[in-house]
Amino acid sequence: MTVVFIIVGVIVLAVIAQLALGKWNDTSSDADIPDSVKMPLSEDAVPVSADQIDKLRFSLAFRGYRIDQVDEVLDQLSATVSLQSAEIERLKAEKIEASQTEG
Repeated sequence: MTVVFIIVGVIVLAVIAQLALGKWNDTSSDADIPDSVKMPLSEDAVPVSADQIDKLRFSLAFRGYRIDQVDEVLDQLSATVSLQSAEIERLKAEKIEASQTEG
């Protein structure tokens, strides 16, 4: 009977080790990532807006990133995109205004 308990104990420890190492919860696969996390990376992709970054959420995983660090980086990225978008719009307006005064 002791042998049975030892075997069951070893199996339980193996299962716990597999879960702790993330072998059964493979976070490297894109299949479990919702579409909201998949950001366009090619040069032909539509530009990402600050609103899209604000709404971006990541799936939780056992060995994932710290949520507070991800949120901080996303806040900084969102602020940068907002400033750049405002600057682009300002420069476009100046260009349009300059072309209207010349013509």
